[in-house]
Amino acid sequence: MTTPACTPSELLAVMGSRQLQDDTSVFAGVGVPLLAAALAQQRHAPRLTMVIEGGIIGPRIRPGRLPISTNEMRAAHRATMLPGITDTFLLAQRGFLDYGFMGGAQIDRHGNLNTSAIGGRETGFEVLIPERVDTTPPPEEDELAVLREIDPDRRFLG
Repeated sequence: MTTPACTPSELLAVMGSRQLQDDTSVFAGVGVPLLAAALAQQRHAPRLTMVIEGGIIGPRIRPGRLPISTNEMRAAHRATMLPGITDTFLLAQRGFLDYGFMGGAQIDRHGNLNTSAIGGRETGFEVLIPERVDTTPPPEEDELAVLREIDPDRRFLG
């Protein structure tokens, strides 16, 4: 059996990065979404402005130094601004950002994205996701993209 050339998460990051262009802005969540934005900035969109949910605007993520949290100072390397988290969410809610890439824990049958837990209040939460705040910026028509490897057996609810 051969080893795949890349993992599904790596493929997702590359495909997501290809959607981002120069002179645009992206609200990037932690993990694969941040990797996609950093890859785009390094490979083909050097003037891409990243807005990271922890309150960081315009960082230059160093290769090989992807932060594990949006509140980690590695995420702020050469950042343009360090406003509060409220200000970054307000930018997204007011429509000042071009794209939003974030991970999701589950997607329900209505297409709602759950970013804070797996399971529900009625059935009991199976997993609570650390460092997630249920204040995901609202999508502006089709400008929001969900960028996360989701296991269809556990994450899509019927």
